[in-house]
Amino acid sequence: MTPETPFKVGEIYNCGTVCPSQWFATTKCGRMIYVRYRWGRLTLTAGEPNILEEANAVCGDLIYEKYVGDKMDGYMTFNELKNHCLGVVVWPEKESV
Repeated sequence: MTPETPFKVGEIYNCGTVCPSQWFATTKCGRMIYVRYRWGRLTLTAGEPNILEEANAVCGDLIYEKYVGDKMDGYMTFNELKNHCLGVVVWPEKESV
């Protein structure tokens, strides 16, 4: 983990609802986080600071990984995501539009 933990997210955008469920989020410290849930595995990767590009976040440092469903699962709601990542990420109340 980085010294920024827990990551404080300012905005989060859903970019895929099922197989995989995915989001891009920007932290208040200028990092982009990529969230992916597929095959029952939830991962969060964080890109380098001040490079708010999706590719930077996708290939970034793994900050969270957990198997939370079965091998065929790839759907997760934003509320489920928030519950799984308590202590690692402070999410906004709602997804950005």
